[in-house]
Amino acid sequence: MDAGHAHADDAWVRGGQDEGEPGAPERLPALGTGAERGPLLEIATAMSLLNAGADLLILYHPVAAQTVKRKILEMTTVGA
Repeated sequence: MDAGHAHADDAWVRGGQDEGEPGAPERLPALGTGAERGPLLEIATAMSLLNAGADLLILYHPVAAQTVKRKILEMTTVGA
């Protein structure tokens, strides 16, 4: 591992910046809590991938999976 680069595994475990650091999520209330940000980011990513032509999505958060499934049905239902 290169110590000079951030790795996705490290960011996932740490959850981003530590509390008290400038720009930590707790100092940006407009972004919502961590419990809100997780599903929203997963939904936004999934919808972007669908628009780009993805055939397969892997979603981990139940709320994100349910929301994306509902949106796919809305987009593919005739007469909706």
